[in-house]
Amino acid sequence: MRVRTVLCSILFVSLVVLCPSQASGQSATTGAVVGAVSDPQQAAIAGAKIVLQNINVNRTYEETSSASGQYSFPAVIPGVYKLTATMKGFRTATISSIGVEVAKSYTVDIKMELGEVSQVVEVAAGAQVELQTTDATVGIVLPAAEIERFPALTRQVNELLTLQPGATPTGEITGARNDQSSFMLDGIDVTNNSVGGLGSYAFLPIDSVEEFRVGVG
Repeated sequence: MRVRTVLCSILFVSLVVLCPSQASGQSATTGAVVGAVSDPQQAAIAGAKIVLQNINVNRTYEETSSASGQYSFPAVIPGVYKLTATMKGFRTATISSIGVEVAKSYTVDIKMELGEVSQVVEVAAGAQVELQTTDATVGIVLPAAEIERFPALTRQVNELLTLQPGATPTGEITGARNDQSSFMLDGIDVTNNSVGGLGSYAFLPIDSVEEFRVGVG
């Protein structure tokens, strides 16, 4: 039985990018969820409590909408989330399932209805959620069914990075040094900085990885 494991890989330039976290956007190991909160007349709602809860793990992010109704979660670990907005005088608005992938930005605007906070309204996420409007960075997720079909001499998922253009067998990507790579396993850094290149502290066989997330920037 395959253990549900998610591997995120970050490299300097090319298919996966290594960059420091920024206050205005997601890093190479996280995604971002941003949006605006408004009332039925499209007026901004300031001071609304926005909660982003990971459905699979015990991880919650909280934010308060600004004077213009904006909110931002710039560094969200990949996963499936429930978004909740509460404000006195308005019904609680929830979006039950938002999938966040690495190196992607999601715009989720919330329209709240007048009523009691105890009343809950299920809001459907609009089509704009998947549009990358905050930056030009995109990410992709390779499921287990696809990973298993890739050729890999060592049968380690790390080796798949060498299949991209500009990569060398020892882990240099488009001219970058091989010590500029990093591996995140279920949100934990398993990079073997002493070895560099494709080295990681955890053995990562292809058959044990459920998802392989990479970002393009």
